[in-house]
Amino acid sequence: MQYQVTAFLYCAAILAGGCNSVRAPIDILGLKVSALAGAKPTGNIVLSSPSQFYPSYDLCINGISFDVGVDERGTVVYVATQDSSFATPEGAKVGITLAEALALTSDTVVTEQGWGHYVVLPSGWNVGFAEGSGLTDGALVPGSRARWLFAKRH
Repeated sequence: MQYQVTAFLYCAAILAGGCNSVRAPIDILGLKVSALAGAKPTGNIVLSSPSQFYPSYDLCINGISFDVGVDERGTVVYVATQDSSFATPEGAKVGITLAEALALTSDTVVTEQGWGHYVVLPSGWNVGFAEGSGLTDGALVPGSRARWLFAKRH
């Protein structure tokens, strides 16, 4: 009986457009957006690199808001959040410093001119930084703070 009640409540949450409960937000990369309960088109675009943009969807996963970029086939190719309550498997959160992000990986800073700087983490998540009016024209320093976390399908 408890299984039936749990299954009913889960299905009711999905039908009501509630949050998704996927294992991890990065798992939605490669899925069809139509398979994600509650994904709502924003009418905007999401810029996933200096020259690549996609239609944007708002999506709630485990109580956290994400921006999702979807390609022409309806496949999720970019997921990002500015929600400071989300943490990557390594423990990175929005607001950590560049020095803290670099301590989580053996990687270095990647810069995409006019889009942002980021640190690639072992989990596939990236810690995004932006400095200056052009997002990359300001100098990154060890105390620079992360503005967003993102993952993208390559």
